[in-house]
Order: sequence, then C-alpha cells, then structure tokens
Amino acid sequence: MSIQTSKPSISMYKRILGKPYHIINKVIVKGASGVLHKFDILASWRNEEVYIDFVYEVKDTDIIRFIAKKLDTNVKRYLIVTLNISEDEVKMLKDNGIEVLNIKPP
Repeated sequence: MSIQTSKPSISMYKRILGKPYHIINKVIVKGASGVLHKFDILASWRNEEVYIDFVYEVKDTDIIRFIAKKLDTNVKRYLIVTLNISEDEVKMLKDNGIEVLNIKPP
C-alpha cells in the first residue's frame, strides 16, 4: 500500500481542528459492504464528528481508496491531512465530499 501515516501529537490534532475536540486514535468503522475501514483518528465535539487520516504523500491510487472509504462508511466529515497533494487530486476529493488540509513544509 502506498499510504504512509505519521503519528501526530494530540496538541497537533487540536491545532488543526481549532476546537476542543475529544480525540480517539485508531478508529475502525464497519462499512455498508462489511469491510472494516481504519481511520487514524476520530475527533468529536458536541454533535460533530470528523474522521481524519494523516498521509505523507497522496498517490493517484489513494484517491480512489479515500472516495470508496467515504462512500462505504457514509461518515459525514472525512478529512485528509497531507504534505503533498496536487490541485487536481484536491478537487477530486472535495467533489466527493472529502476535506483536505495540505500542510506545506516551510
């Protein structure tokens, strides 16, 4: 698999999200298909939930996997945090209801 995930700290999660979210690491959600999908974290605040995956670099094949994961799990908010993603890939993800945070290194 071409996905590489890092292990950001809880304070990094909260800075990214900007609210006092409750953080749960390594969440598994069973999709409508029966497949178990892993998310790096689930951030919840009041009635809001954000499922987040941290990815160093997004590959073309990852785009299809992210979209399938979102559709199968039917999570309302899904966020990909990455250091490297093209504008076309961002557009494709956003068109499918997936949020993207592209963190540019200094």
